[in-house]
Amino acid sequence: MSEQQWRRRVLADLVAATAASSFAAPFVAAMDTAITKHAAGTHGLLASLNEELAVLCRRPYAFVASVPCRWLFGLFFCTYGAANLADTFSRARGGFSSTAVLGASTAANMSVAMAKDAAFAKMYRPSSMKVARPAPPSMFACFFVRDLVCMAAFFTLPPQLSA
Repeated sequence: MSEQQWRRRVLADLVAATAASSFAAPFVAAMDTAITKHAAGTHGLLASLNEELAVLCRRPYAFVASVPCRWLFGLFFCTYGAANLADTFSRARGGFSSTAVLGASTAANMSVAMAKDAAFAKMYRPSSMKVARPAPPSMFACFFVRDLVCMAAFFTLPPQLSA
């Protein structure tokens, strides 16, 4: 692959990650915000979801520029970008490597998702709660298994099934 082809492919990977992230982030941000507010005990789940979706519809630019939406965009961009680039790199080396795609997408997703979840917990915890409770190690094990299964289902299984 020539350097120009390589650059085009990497650019295409990043554009695809941007497009997918731009589409998904606002809707997932509304859901994640509602879930986090509900978990914090500050809002009812359906009321919060309705409120978030109403803001998305009434003031879409403000919603997309919000901190929660930017976190979700970053999460999806890193996850999709890692998966796309791992696929490109593995194909440039002679074939599709499900291990590379699974490893890259899981590492990107888990690291950014944990940072996003910590930020959401700080943003939406009740003002009476000064310090967040420490997360137990079992929670991280659950996150790892969940993300590994999801990344396998989203990024590695479809190409293998369609081959």
